[in-house]
Order: sequence, then structure tokens, then C-alpha cells
Amino acid sequence: AGTTWLHKLLQKCVDISLPQEQKEVHFWDWHHRKGFEWYIRQFGYHSQKASSASAPHYGEITPCYVVLPEATIAELYKCFPNLKIIFVARDLVDRAWSAMIMELRDQTMGLSAGEFANG
Repeated sequence: AGTTWLHKLLQKCVDISLPQEQKEVHFWDWHHRKGFEWYIRQFGYHSQKASSASAPHYGEITPCYVVLPEATIAELYKCFPNLKIIFVARDLVDRAWSAMIMELRDQTMGLSAGEFANG
């Protein structure tokens, strides 16, 4: 709910380009080994919404970044010294349910419904 709300809100901004395939790219936690070129490709070309006179801002929505290791945060700062972060705090129980439902749907950890409680 929180990430979807934020994603829909940012899609309305004409100078923000979001990933084309998915809102949660997970580059800095799961896909870092794929390299920076892979990360850049997730955004495609400049947003068609943006005017040619304005340089778009790029953004993604990945809740897991809240627990990135200090070394990864230092790398992020080195790559993007003017980075702006939006943090959306949710009710912890609602967030846990949302994570469980997403895992059961996507099975990113490979757990089935009966295994999730033990995982």
C-alpha cells in the first residue's frame, strides 16, 4: 500500500522518471552484482513526460533499502551526492502482512504458504 501510493504519486510528476518494468528495482540490495549498467537500463530513456528543457530526476521505490549496510550507503552517496530520500513509515503489523502476502504471491524467498510462518 505505501509503495504503491508513493509510486502512483511520483508518476504524476513530469520531471521524475521511474523504472519502466517494476517499481522495486532492488539494485542496491539484491542485484548489485549485475552492475551499474544494468541499473541504468531499468530507467530506459528520459521520461516522455519530461520536457526537453528539464533534466528529469530518477527514482525508485525499494523498502528494503532502509536496512542497507553502511558501506552500501557510502557507495550510494559517492554515486549520487545530491540524492534525496523519501521515507514512508507504515504501521509495523500492516507492513508485515504486506510483506507476507507479497512473498506468497512472488515467492522470492522460495517459501510456500505452509513454510512462511517457519521461514
